[in-house]
Amino acid sequence: MANPEKPKPPMSDEQRMKQMGTDRVLDDLRQKYKLPPTDQTVSTQKKEALEKTGYSRVLADIKEKTRRFAEALEGVPYHSETISATEMRSIAMARKICREFVDRSAQYVRDLESQFGKGAEFETKKKEHLKTELANLERALDMLPIWKEKISTESEGGGASPCSEEPLTVNPETDSVYYITPSGSSLRLKKTIIDEGLGNVFSRFAERIIFVGPKMKISVQPIKGFSVREYFTETFSDRLGSENVAHDFNSRLRIYEKDGDIKAIVMPEDDTSEPHAGDRVNKIFTRLKGKGWR
Repeated sequence: MANPEKPKPPMSDEQRMKQMGTDRVLDDLRQKYKLPPTDQTVSTQKKEALEKTGYSRVLADIKEKTRRFAEALEGVPYHSETISATEMRSIAMARKICREFVDRSAQYVRDLESQFGKGAEFETKKKEHLKTELANLERALDMLPIWKEKISTESEGGGASPCSEEPLTVNPETDSVYYITPSGSSLRLKKTIIDEGLGNVFSRFAERIIFVGPKMKISVQPIKGFSVREYFTETFSDRLGSENVAHDFNSRLRIYEKDGDIKAIVMPEDDTSEPHAGDRVNKIFTRLKGKGWR
């Protein structure tokens, strides 16, 4: 799709930041430096306290970098891609399988609670069940032919920064697993929260996944040490939720490319979803013919 002839009204820095996933960066900074959330109604005294923590300077720096980034994209050609109806039906099938596991597991846990109450025995049996069902779900997904890639990301160690100097860690019990389709749609299983139930482990499908490396190098293929970035859109989620997948899905994500390299992916202007910045890739699985992945 070519650049539109009639330009849209310019966005504010805050809007650009949200579309590019900068809110996640701000949240990470708040947690890392134990900074309070922003609030336009804070008192003068609180504002002075914020200045002392350096929060305002951090925010101003990120806004300026985001502004420069947005300016750098001006004039750079972009396109939007299409997910075939065949692939959409396969994704909808995988989603349905996950929902069936979630519903069946939730009912089993309710039955356990009715039988044992909320005591220690119930908690033990619940954990055993959830661990077993997560393994069963992963095996069921492994056997689907739709995946192009299967990867895992760290649950401990270097975190989401691809510039981390910490060595990659691998923990199959807690590392998140991602399944990726040919078009780049992805499904994450967040194993660290299995105690909260399969409904929390299974997240919605992302419309697009990319991998971000040092110096913001972007790859569409998984690379060890690169961090995950997933893009969710309301139109994609709505299409899968309605299971109206008889037709191709025309993505509204804008993919900016220059000299053969992706420079950025930008959300639709009317979408309120935020990208998910995941941890570093620590394993790229190999498909075994007829036997899933290893």
